Amino acid sequence: MDKSVLLTEVGLRDGLQNLKHIISTKDKLHLLSSLIDAGLRRIQVTSFVNQKLIPQMADAEKLISKLPKTSKTQFSCLVLSPKGLDRAFETGIKNIDFSISSSESYSLKNTQMSTKEALITLRNMIKNAKGSNINVRAGIQCVWGCVYDGRPKQKNLMKLIESILEMEPDVLSLADSSGMAEPVKIFSILNDLLKKKPNLKINLHLHNNGFEFQNFKTALGLGINLFDTSFGGNGGSPFIKGSAGNLSTENAIKILKEEGYEVKINHKLISSISSWLQSKIS
Repeated sequence: MDKSVLLTEVGLRDGLQNLKHIISTKDKLHLLSSLIDAGLRRIQVTSFVNQKLIPQMADAEKLISKLPKTSKTQFSCLVLSPKGLDRAFETGIKNIDFSISSSESYSLKNTQMSTKEALITLRNMIKNAKGSNINVRAGIQCVWGCVYDGRPKQKNLMKLIESILEMEPDVLSLADSSGMAEPVKIFSILNDLLKKKPNLKINLHLHNNGFEFQNFKTALGLGINLFDTSFGGNGGSPFIKGSAGNLSTENAIKILKEEGYEVKINHKLISSISSWLQSKIS
């Protein structure tokens, strides 16, 4: 088994989006520089969303315009709508993450679109992005359940995944948005998917729910080697009341080292970054 794992740091996007204290572009760039120094090679820097709903992301264009010119780190953004995609295109960013929800209620709250509408919109956005030589990651939110609609039937989830895979994204990302995943359910869905498509590139986005470490280890055991993490475990959806943060980058590093994986990320520096942000918002 390949003992290397790639972490995508989402602390600048998911980690900040739920904060009431607005983090300045200058401070975001400081965090970004520190994350690069710590060894993160994939960083989701922002999202192109409605700034009235998510004011923390209002500086998306400005932030991307000031990204350091480096080939060692891949920068990406999250896009949920055609308008957001147009904005992303204008910045010249080359890595875009798309995401729709398996939950009808959450889809309406998050994007004001039904799941069916979101799927059609996703197909058009992926086509446009790939036509512009953009690296595409397509994701599904609420894979393991939603606080509003409960758990999706696995056959319906697999049908949704098949529809997305027909769009030929470079990576499929599966998110536990509501923090309802448990190890046995992580295994069931991932094992089912990998049996049908053993070479599929799958990224996992886990939230803290008391099972996050076991969920992480279960996915590792199945050969998953792409994960989203957030420094300090910050994060959560503004549209899910009491939403928990993400699997922390620090804990992911610790677990990977314990499991014998190759890790080239400075744990102490990541911890200091988390402490610095805490001092800014406390």
